Amino acid sequence: MATAATCLWTLAVLRTYVGITSGSDLTQDANLEFIANGVTDLIEKMHGRPYVTRAITEVRSGDGRKWLFVDKRPMTVLSTLTIKRAPSDTTPESITISTGTETDLKRGGIRLIDSVFTKGVGNVTIGYSAGVGAQGAATLPQDVYQAGLDLVKAIYDEKVTGVQAASSVSVGSATFLIKPEYPKHVKDMLASRCPVDVL
Repeated sequence: MATAATCLWTLAVLRTYVGITSGSDLTQDANLEFIANGVTDLIEKMHGRPYVTRAITEVRSGDGRKWLFVDKRPMTVLSTLTIKRAPSDTTPESITISTGTETDLKRGGIRLIDSVFTKGVGNVTIGYSAGVGAQGAATLPQDVYQAGLDLVKAIYDEKVTGVQAASSVSVGSATFLIKPEYPKHVKDMLASRCPVDVL
């Protein structure tokens, strides 16, 4: 078993971090993978960017301008670009990347040198890679990597081992359980990079 290729952590790193070393605990791999893949997805959606580099195919609508910006940034390489110039076209025009475009990789911008992105609906198809580095690579932002790892452990401890980071308050004969949302340092780090307050 293994985590998704786009997950921030390898299964070996996750096992060590949550304290799985041997024996029957290895049966928890599926739970750990599910949690880690979900946390990675949450972080990337909150921050509006991929961290682990992956290939992406994106269909966009041309607007008659020379520049078009992809959804996932930073872009690491532009691989393919096709434009359907007219609705009746059965074969889109393939743009030569090396001579027909300029790119702004950090902002995810593509500029056509000798033409424009013809107006149309879903008429531009872009193949590119985006992200910061490979799974577990030193190029990944370490604050994101560590806070996400801490969140995986908190969820794993709560859901799988039954350990809950909670406190209780007693009023007379009634006891109320107070459960926090995320560990505070995780919430602070995630929010600091988040374009919108979603926590």
